Order: sequence, then C-alpha cells, then structure tokens
Amino acid sequence: MKKLFLISIITIMCVTFSQSIEFTLRTIYLKADKDMRDKLTAYNKLLEDKLNTYDWKFPHNDFEGISTNINLNIEKSTSEGKFEGMITISSGLITKNRVSVPLKKDIYYNEQDVVFSLDVNLEPDLDSKVPSSIENILRFYGYLILGENFDRLSYTDQKNFKLEGEYYYLQIYEFENLLNSAQERKNWNKRLDIINDIKLNNNIRQRKLNAFIYNATYFINTGRSKRAEYFVEPIYSILSSNEKYDQETFFKNNYFALAEIFALVPDTTYINFLIDKDPAHKSIYSGKLPKISPKVNEEKSNINRVPQNDLDILKR
Repeated sequence: MKKLFLISIITIMCVTFSQSIEFTLRTIYLKADKDMRDKLTAYNKLLEDKLNTYDWKFPHNDFEGISTNINLNIEKSTSEGKFEGMITISSGLITKNRVSVPLKKDIYYNEQDVVFSLDVNLEPDLDSKVPSSIENILRFYGYLILGENFDRLSYTDQKNFKLEGEYYYLQIYEFENLLNSAQERKNWNKRLDIINDIKLNNNIRQRKLNAFIYNATYFINTGRSKRAEYFVEPIYSILSSNEKYDQETFFKNNYFALAEIFALVPDTTYINFLIDKDPAHKSIYSGKLPKISPKVNEEKSNINRVPQNDLDILKR
C-alpha cells in the first residue's frame, strides 16, 4: 500500500513539474500540384517530429514549457529540389497555470527571400551539413530561439549569474564553418549578421534585460513580489542607458510586465520614466501611480490658495 502511495506521489510530481518543448511547423506551397502538396504534408510531419525529438541539450530542466511556431511559405521552385520563400518564427515560455503577468511569444524572427533545398523523397536530417538544406536552416534558428528562451531562464538572483542561453549561441558559430562558397555566404547573409552581433556581444545588455524582466515576473506570478522588487533598479539602469534597442517592439512586448514590476516600489520615478519613454501605453502606466484621495487634494488646494483680502488669514 505504501509503495502504491509513493508511486502515485511521484507520478503527480512528474506531471506537475514536467517540462516540455513544442515545435509546430507549418509548410505552405500554394503553387504546388496535388502530388507535391501530399508529399510536403508528409515531409512537414516528419520534420516537425524531428524538431521535437532532437537532442537540444537543455542546460537545466527548470521550466514548464517552451513553444515555437515556424511558418515556411514556399513561393517558388527555382530548380529540382531548390526553393525560395519566407520563414517566420515566434517563440516564448509558456505555462498551463493562470498567472498575474502573462507570458508572451515575444521572440520573433522573419526572413524573406530564403533560398533553400528540400527533398520530399528523403527523411529529414536535422544534422545535415548542407548549408542550403531547410533542416540546417531550421536547426540554426532552433539554437537561436532556445538561446533567447534560456537567457530568460537564467538564475539572475545568484551572485555572478551566467546567461544560460550561452550554450546555444556557441553552437551557432559552427554554421559559419559550413559555408565554402561566395553564393552560400550570400544566401546566409542575414544569419551571418546575427552570428556577428553575438560574437561582438552587441546584444549582451539586451539579453540581461530579458533575464531580469522574466525573473521579476516569475517572482510576481509565484507570490514573491518582495523579491521581484530587487529587479526594478537593474531593469531601469539598462533602459535609461544609451543602449540602442528597438523601443517600439520592446515596449509592445513588455509594457504590461514593466508596469507591474515598476509599480512594486513607491518611488514614482520609475513609472514616470515609462510614461516618458513609452507614451503609447501611458494609460497603463498612469494607472499604476499612487492614487491621491480627494481630501488630500482639497487640503493641498487650500494651502496653495492665495488669500483674498482676508486680514485674519494674513495675520496667521
């Protein structure tokens, strides 16, 4: 009986704390004939399964879920097995529980005029070393989005914390070594720019900012707002610096979380900073400012009112 009870507890814990990674791949080729569409459907399912079962080597399993949507729009066939189209990827951390500060799929990549090879008659190979293969390109973006997701999952409240996404960024350096011709490098131009930015650490402060915001929201969502307060100053420090970042996209993805985090401290400097930096969401931020009661307003009004020929008031 005790053994059965123990097994039940372990099972419940596994379900409760189990983590998952989910890739959803959608391939569209409107100009294809029926035979090609059928083969693409089968190939899409195989490639999606490969993405979900690939050994991505997580640095830790302390997360509930990572969800990634990949849309591959094939626009035309340039030759046998060669295509051109567009790849759109969105990813983010997810949870099954209802939380105060919702998580978003705010990791986004879009690449147009992508030249790639795809053989619907062969089984997909995610370890392909062919620079133009769709498997190779998707593995590149797989490492990239996991790097961003695990940056958020870094333990930032530890002394000298490290960004957990670093493992994945190191992996994408290897893709550059696969390019042997000028044409291959041209086709990889946008991806090579991404690799170069990572090598130069051009986005290191942005990576830390993402980690601080996620960790603060994590503590808020788990009822530990006092711990979340410690993230206000480091977040503010990065945002108020001269660091260059896409403000419109950043605030669009993070305005709600930032309002909740900055409202944890009574100093209105932080909320007012958001109002100034992101006027598009002024109403959200203003709602987090301390409410002043009508009585206090009336007292302030009486104090500031200029006396009008009232000698008694002047004698005070």
